[in-house]
Amino acid sequence: MALHHGRSSLVLHCWNLEREPARGGLHHANHGCRGGRRVLSPPADYPLAARALGCVARSDRARQRCAWLASKGKPQSRSRLSASGRANRNDVVSTAGGALDRFVEAQASSYASALGEIRRGAKRSHWMWFIFPQLVGLGRSETAGFYGIQSIAEARSYLAHPVLGPRYLECVAALQDLPTSDPVPVFGEIDAMKLRSSLTLFEAAGAGSLTGAALDRWFGKRDDRTLALLATS
Repeated sequence: MALHHGRSSLVLHCWNLEREPARGGLHHANHGCRGGRRVLSPPADYPLAARALGCVARSDRARQRCAWLASKGKPQSRSRLSASGRANRNDVVSTAGGALDRFVEAQASSYASALGEIRRGAKRSHWMWFIFPQLVGLGRSETAGFYGIQSIAEARSYLAHPVLGPRYLECVAALQDLPTSDPVPVFGEIDAMKLRSSLTLFEAAGAGSLTGAALDRWFGKRDDRTLALLATS
């Protein structure tokens, strides 16, 4: 996603948005998008803060993301959060309609394909943020911030959720059924690190022996940064 600073509003180029379904559906109301696509006008019922940023969402999930950005007052930097930013990670607001709705809605159109890719041992599409979420503050992108788990309490709520909890364990079980124990060929180097962070978080949240066994098999250790963040939260 191309984030342009120095403008009075947030510019979201649809060329990159179209490449990732979880990020799709945002246009800028004042500037044209790449590819000659028509720019929409903000609907009358759109949140005022989001209208001020000039964002228009074509789906409920995209509207939530845009409203979340608007509530922050400015686009998220792609640089890694500072120590003070990590310390204040609980100040990041959750989306309206339930703190975990962002995951339910993101998985609605992608969970089946994500599970299939795990079972085939080859991740091909973009779903890591909301299938294996990690603590907010570990990722660099706005998307990582949006789907970042705010605290150990939210991680426990995630596991207790009637949809999200069973799905998380189902994905870990599918991972354990693979004949390999090297996460890089399955996920790629960066997403393999995200997986370790996620498993470390949810093991600490009480996911049970399955996540611990997966950590031992695939990584042989827990994620130190996740443990450090949990220790200071």
